[in-house]
Order: sequence, then structure tokens, then C-alpha cells
Amino acid sequence: MAALSSDGAAAPSAGSGGPVLALTFDDGPEPGRDDEILRLLARHGAVATFFVIGATAAAHLELVGRMVAAGCEIGNHSWTHVSLLGLGAELQREEVRRTNELLAGVGIRPRWFRPPFGHTDARIEAIAREEGLETVLWSLDSRDWARQSPEEIARRVIAGLAPGAVILLHSFAASSLAALPRILDHATSLGYRCVTLSESRRLEASPAALRPPS
Repeated sequence: MAALSSDGAAAPSAGSGGPVLALTFDDGPEPGRDDEILRLLARHGAVATFFVIGATAAAHLELVGRMVAAGCEIGNHSWTHVSLLGLGAELQREEVRRTNELLAGVGIRPRWFRPPFGHTDARIEAIAREEGLETVLWSLDSRDWARQSPEEIARRVIAGLAPGAVILLHSFAASSLAALPRILDHATSLGYRCVTLSESRRLEASPAALRPPS
């Protein structure tokens, strides 16, 4: 698993130089909210990584396409969003593979797998690798899933900003959508660029990408 608190191919990120952040949104696609997230990202010259639930994505593939067209990256978040720890190996693999196959059908080959609830173990990560995916969690949890207010979410994320941070947010959380403009404004004011997870990893070798803002 990637070392964190773990190809829906991404377009090149906006801007160049300076420290980077990876905003990630789980549990979509969520019509309406994800469309507004995309508008806010575009307004700030930012992109993100969306970890989609396969069974939900199957009904909203046009929205997934808009995410990719906006330069965002798509990750695999299982087929039904069940904790994989309670399943046998065959069902674990089906949860991963069905979402991969759905996305491949529209030309998306994800690089990343985020297990539902962050529940993972060596077998789950091995299955993900066999399906061509790297397991990734996050370094900064917004806790938007815990019914936090937009102010609490923005305060927690802003306090935790650091070069290379992978920030966990959720497409279903209206509070995160409300907090997002403040998060993006503050990150931009500090000189951060919001890039896809793959772009963040590519830039890890760049000293500027991991240098704290001045």
C-alpha cells in the first residue's frame, strides 16, 4: 500500500512549480454535487481524483466522462462500497474487478484503488495489485462523513495542509461542497497547486513540489 496515514488517466495539471496537494473525493459519482465540485475546481485551476463506486458509476457514466474531460482522475472504490474485510477472496476480487471492467468499457484504466472505509489487509492489496491497481488511503481526513459543519471541515483541512498531502473528502457531503471554496482559496493563497494523485506522485521527485510554501 502506498505510504500514507496507500488509468483514469489525468491531464497535465494547471500551472507549474510550487508545492502540490491531492484532493480526493470518495463515494461518487454524485450528480449535482460533483458537477458543482468540477465547476469550483475549474474556477481555481485545480483538478482532483474521484474514487467512484462501480454500481453508482454505472448509472452516471456521463458524469464520470465529465470528470475525465475536466482533467480529473478516476479511481476504483469497489463495486458496492461494502467492507471487503468481511468477504472471501472471490467476492473481494469481484468488487474490484467489476468496477475496473465498467471503467475500461468507457476507456478509463484506473491506477488507484481505495478500499471502502479504508478497510484493507495484505490479501485485499494483493488482489488490487493483481487487478492492476495500487492501494491508496489518505494523509488528511476532512471528517466530512461525521456530519461536520462546513466551517469545521475547512478549518481541519486548512490546518492540515502540507506539501504532498492526500486529502479525503466525499462527493455526498454537502458540507464539503460548501467548504471547498474556502479550502481552495486558502490553498491557492499559500501557493499550493491541487493536482491529481498520479501527478502528485510523479512530482514527488521534484523538491519544489514537496517544499513548504514560503
